[in-house]
Amino acid sequence: SIPGVAWAEFDPGDPGTVRVLLAPGVEPGEVIRSVEREAPSLSVSLEGPGGRVEEPRAQLVDLRVNLDGEVSAEVSIHWQGRELRGKGLGRPSPAGRAYACAEAVVDAMKPLVETDLEIEGLYRTADAREGTEVLVVSLRVGRDRFVGAVIAPEGSEAESGARAVLDALNRRLPRIAGRSGQI
Repeated sequence: SIPGVAWAEFDPGDPGTVRVLLAPGVEPGEVIRSVEREAPSLSVSLEGPGGRVEEPRAQLVDLRVNLDGEVSAEVSIHWQGRELRGKGLGRPSPAGRAYACAEAVVDAMKPLVETDLEIEGLYRTADAREGTEVLVVSLRVGRDRFVGAVIAPEGSEAESGARAVLDALNRRLPRIAGRSGQI
């Protein structure tokens, strides 16, 4: 009964998934939002006439970090044919660089999200045995909380901050972007 859905089936895995076959010529993001409104606890998998439909993703295009005094970052994000730009500030430390870049991505995404979007925390974890570090970000989008995590090789703290925010938002961006992701 959802417009744009030609067929659907439920897979009771953990979490449950709704597999959806899209009708020709429909906007995938709108169908995802409609299905998630009807079944908010389920994952949605889209298929079109030619196979699996990839959900739109925001992509990091450019990242510039200025280390003079207080750290500043500028990013450029590509989203559905548009360029989004954002700026962030941090302290002169590896954690400060990561925060500045995470904040810049959040700033760039604000035109897409019609509610408050803020960083709650940025955390770095380490596995001493393997020397692997993971950067974890917690975001608040309106009343919802999202978490993203990326492997953070030494020396890539800035880029890791930006990618952690994208990891937190990208899978959900078609659902949380207002006006079907149009600016």
